Amino acid sequence: MNAREILLPLSGFVTATVLLSSLSSFMMFIPYFSSRMNVSPDTIIYLGTLFYFAGMPFGKILGRFFKFHKNTVFSTFGIILLISFTLFLMPFIGSLVLLIFFRFLQGMATILNDIFSISYSYIFDERSRVLANTISISGVPSGVALGSSLSFLANMNILIVYFFLGTISLLISIPFIYLLHTNRTSLYPLKIDRSGTTLKNPITWIMGFMWMSIAGFNLVLASIIPAYLSIYDPMEIGIAMTIFGVWGAITTIFGGLIAYFLYGGKLRHKSLFIVTIIGYTLSIPGFILFAFSPRGDILYLSMFLIMMEGFVIAIIFTLPRLLYKEGYVAKGTWEFSLIGSTGHIIAPLVLLPLAFIFGYGFAISLIIIFPVYGIITSFYLLKYIKKHGK
Repeated sequence: MNAREILLPLSGFVTATVLLSSLSSFMMFIPYFSSRMNVSPDTIIYLGTLFYFAGMPFGKILGRFFKFHKNTVFSTFGIILLISFTLFLMPFIGSLVLLIFFRFLQGMATILNDIFSISYSYIFDERSRVLANTISISGVPSGVALGSSLSFLANMNILIVYFFLGTISLLISIPFIYLLHTNRTSLYPLKIDRSGTTLKNPITWIMGFMWMSIAGFNLVLASIIPAYLSIYDPMEIGIAMTIFGVWGAITTIFGGLIAYFLYGGKLRHKSLFIVTIIGYTLSIPGFILFAFSPRGDILYLSMFLIMMEGFVIAIIFTLPRLLYKEGYVAKGTWEFSLIGSTGHIIAPLVLLPLAFIFGYGFAISLIIIFPVYGIITSFYLLKYIKKHGK
């Protein structure tokens, strides 16, 4: 790997961290928005969360319409510029309609996952692609940690927090866009996408639901945690969200490193699925603990275990080139990611009302279904890859 191939994933990590920080920074200022708009905190939480996650699949649709995989540099800069603009204006919003519109636009930041996956398929060889995706995508959970910890460091001063995030998001876009542009050609090119769709391919739906297990029904916890723990000390909430974000970033990186080093031996593709099975399995007791409204160290342990699912994140976006025929890799990535991202809408739409009616413990317990699905799917995908001689 040359210097630019090292710096590109690192720059992608910083970009994702800053842009995804809006997920948790918003939750830290619910009282501010509630008071400013004279709207109940529950309404702010529900609508702000729902429209944020709705923006995620919309970003995929927008990306497909504008063919982001063919206009990566221009499209990425446009998304970053738009989100930066909304961050600057967040402290001055006095309308609920404008707030949820801005949240919708901020949710489009997860389009970076697809940009990383598709671009890195052109730039890195099979083994290095795991590591590159790992580094950049770990910025997603890291953003959760940045949003909550920055709020505390700024003494809950909303002007400082959002002015800082807006400014930094613009500054970090410069090196990332430059590196993405200079690495656009590669020794590992993909064929141009053929006409048609991969939606008739069962793999697209299997991968879509696998991504939904993380993107919808795990990431939504970042919005549930503050409300779920509202009776707790604010410091406990902050620590729980910081563990969620920081440890999620660490496990994303650690899972990719394990796969990277195992890949160099005889295991090859098996290494990817060993990592996913470990991550999903360890997360199950975390969800069980969290469903019982734990306090103190048990609460932190539950967050620690739940975010072992971070092992899976980069692996999911490393798999497309092994699962799709040449000519369909980029299209398949967009389409399974779109399916999975609908979980961003489904999860808060389903889980938050259930939490309000039956209690958060009941809603959390339902999420256990998804890591179980991920374990079963991992065995199937490994068998599928072997069958097709990859």
